[in-house]
Amino acid sequence: MSSTWVMVADGTRARLFALDTGVHSVAEIGDFINPGGRDLADPQERPPPMAFEDTRQASATRAGGRDTAATPFASELNAVLQRGRAAHRFQDLILVAPPPFLETLHGLLDRDVRACVAFALPMGMIEADLQAAGRELAELHIDRAYLASALVRDRGPDLAIFCKAWRVRNTGGRFAKDQFTLDFAAGQLTCPAGAAMPFEPGKTVRFPAGTCAACPLRARCTTSSHGRSVSIHPDEALLAELRRRQQTPEGRAKLRERTQVEHTLAHIGHWQGRRARYRGTRKNLFDLRRVAVVHNLHIIARHPVTDSYQLAA
Repeated sequence: MSSTWVMVADGTRARLFALDTGVHSVAEIGDFINPGGRDLADPQERPPPMAFEDTRQASATRAGGRDTAATPFASELNAVLQRGRAAHRFQDLILVAPPPFLETLHGLLDRDVRACVAFALPMGMIEADLQAAGRELAELHIDRAYLASALVRDRGPDLAIFCKAWRVRNTGGRFAKDQFTLDFAAGQLTCPAGAAMPFEPGKTVRFPAGTCAACPLRARCTTSSHGRSVSIHPDEALLAELRRRQQTPEGRAKLRERTQVEHTLAHIGHWQGRRARYRGTRKNLFDLRRVAVVHNLHIIARHPVTDSYQLAA
């Protein structure tokens, strides 16, 4: 039995993880999509950028619609957690969600499941900090684990995403998904042989078995008697853009900018360790800053000594 489950969710998607504290491992055990909430995350349906003073009122308006669409999804997630609790698969539950959806989900939890909630952590702290400072993100340099984050999903048209896309491959050297043509404006997927099928983000396209059986490129595409199938990611347009960008020298150079940041985080993790030293966010934030100071001192110590700069004895 896994003693702790972690659910990271909002009105459009939820991911469920099991923590094994004995071996310090994390395994994803569920990924749930809310069909009714997908329209709220559709980049083509997003409103144009607004002035900072308008965002609070507009966010409240959008949140009301999102909550209405998210209530059935929250009930579905509660049922998943109920089954897990009834099967004694977890003892503690950690919920991570934006404040409106967190309140909706927590209110719909079964009594036994609610009693297992150890922490309920609100998402959206980065957005709140940006609004408080009156600033907007221009570029987001992330790794693939954050492609499903709200910052990416709810991004505006002016936010550039820099991330190495998931590798596309197919077994046996057959046609991979990136060898199919995706027309996002028309919602049409065209195979290398020219057969076209409509598609929706987050769904799987299945070409007719008869079409594939008569195709001269069948041997290079699929061995299935049911025809070729292609899974479309909910944010496939972004992934396609990332793949095109990383094929260019400029795109690869932009991806390498994260290297210094990743090395810094790795050094901080080395000094701080993999587990929190204290209980509570205030003390652990202080510990993080302490370790960051130590890291900065190591960087200063590596700088060459010049006539105008001397290290203290």
